[in-house]
Amino acid sequence: MIGQDGTTRPVVTCSEPLVDGWRSPPPVVSIDSGDLHLWRIRLATTLTDRHGEILSKAELRRAAKLRFVADRRRFIARRVSLRQVLSRYLQIPAKTIAFDVNAHGKPSIKAPPA
Repeated sequence: MIGQDGTTRPVVTCSEPLVDGWRSPPPVVSIDSGDLHLWRIRLATTLTDRHGEILSKAELRRAAKLRFVADRRRFIARRVSLRQVLSRYLQIPAKTIAFDVNAHGKPSIKAPPA
């Protein structure tokens, strides 16, 4: 891959073995301007009994409001996965990531308290 600065970088930098054509991510990742990282998440295998330790109270309340169990499970798996991926980039525990939504509904990550 050629970066914006004109240097050539490898597309895959992880030494993990391929699983179904995909590599497992390293515990800590970083991204440069102009880079694209593609993540594949298996929602069916992402659920954990510890999701209550990872998700916020607001996320747990939102999940509880979903009528169908399958929808609730997918919501929880998506949010846990999102937090786990972001925690690799931000290098902070998944539980400590806080989200905000602007007036137009666009989500963002809240800055950590100083």
